[in-house]
Amino acid sequence: MNETDILVISDIHLGSDICNAKMLLETLQSYEYRKLIIVGDLFQDGGVLNDEHFEVIKYLRAYREKIKCIDGNHDPVEESLVNGVIGIHVVKKYHWEMNGKKLCAMHGHQFDKWCFIFSEPFIDRFFLNFMWLLKMVTIKGWSLASWFESFHNEFSRRLADRAIKYARKKNIDMIICGHTHQPVHVKFRGKKSEVDYFNCGAWVENMCSFITIDKDCNIQLHLVSCSAS
Repeated sequence: MNETDILVISDIHLGSDICNAKMLLETLQSYEYRKLIIVGDLFQDGGVLNDEHFEVIKYLRAYREKIKCIDGNHDPVEESLVNGVIGIHVVKKYHWEMNGKKLCAMHGHQFDKWCFIFSEPFIDRFFLNFMWLLKMVTIKGWSLASWFESFHNEFSRRLADRAIKYARKKNIDMIICGHTHQPVHVKFRGKKSEVDYFNCGAWVENMCSFITIDKDCNIQLHLVSCSAS
């Protein structure tokens, strides 16, 4: 059994066909922790839950006293759903202090200028469920997969920059986001401030990830190879 003070996950998308619920449950069950932070998009808006998704919900209900759940953008009804089904109050962001450091967890869509497009449930579900197919498209040597990878990397970088700017303004030492589905750690070292940005990734498609934080506020990003349940 692994031990950590805080375990952080994001973008589970329960109800989506590409949610890795089984691997997520196995990972959660392999850890002893004081607090579990869910950084948004626990549920997929308009999704259909299967048996493995319900097993995750059952686990979260059992450990709800340890959980902090943050609102995301893929689940506009998440607050009432999480509160009603799991019994957890949903917050917009979560601030806390550890070992002299100020930390903040928020989903990250607040830093995404294109987020309004994915507020439409149909567009939201289409991109989430059929992105694997779009990546296979090749036209006269031009690969949509290569374009999307480049776009995704730039999107992730810009969101990190905006999150770091926000953290500097609020005197936050470490900020943790989700939203991009891309696990990453970015260090900003300025003359007057230092900020560490972490993105804990997602639990969809082939690569899943999560974050652990020990009692000394050491943060580690973990990658898990998996396939959709």
